[in-house]
Amino acid sequence: MSERLVHTGGGGDSQRTWPSEFGPVSGLICGENSNPLAQAVIASQYSRIHVASWPNHFKPTPGFPDMPEMSLLVARNVAYTCKCFVISACGIVTAEMAERLPATDADIDLELTVCARLVHDFGGHYNRPDVFHLQVNDAPPPLVSLSDNQVADWRAASRVVSSE
Repeated sequence: MSERLVHTGGGGDSQRTWPSEFGPVSGLICGENSNPLAQAVIASQYSRIHVASWPNHFKPTPGFPDMPEMSLLVARNVAYTCKCFVISACGIVTAEMAERLPATDADIDLELTVCARLVHDFGGHYNRPDVFHLQVNDAPPPLVSLSDNQVADWRAASRVVSSE
């Protein structure tokens, strides 16, 4: 929940790729990266580079892999499923933490994403649109929505005010 305070509310209107000089770029935060339906949206929009953003405050949980291992597994899964390059980024709080994390040069061949989709295009021909269909509500989420009863009460109250 704290991620939504920093990043966004995460409505369907932001579940898309964004144009860049490298091609479509996508991004998800934390557990959204492992959501198969969110991955389907990325795959269907042919993201070439995906940014998997992770918070820095994970506590070890007995019986579950540690966060570095889990985020690597998820990043590899997104790369394979969506046929894109993945930048797996963890939030940094201190200068000491920034020093401990390695910075590396990364030359990538964006054409490899096209070649990979020729084999398994999960956003297109390999997805079986004759069987599967994902519908995304891409409308911005409303701040307020009223139930039918509330609308009726509001209309009744407005008639009383307007007739006085």
